Amino acid sequence: MSDGSIFVSIAAYREFDLTETLRSAITEAARPERLHLCLCWQRDPTESLGEWAAHPRLQVIDIPYQESRGVCWARNL
Repeated sequence: MSDGSIFVSIAAYREFDLTETLRSAITEAARPERLHLCLCWQRDPTESLGEWAAHPRLQVIDIPYQESRGVCWARNL
């Protein structure tokens, strides 16, 4: 039986527009309470999610970009 949730997997490698992508996904959803976003964030230590870091609909897998093994590997995580 489905609980009606919507899972969104995002593999981001040093994505400069990532916070806008997160904002758009959540604010444009007809039923944002159904969203569960999982982000495999391959980033530099100077990059930040800002206010999105603690968002209750977002789970973050934080990976230093030097340890990335590619987009398929990131999506698998």
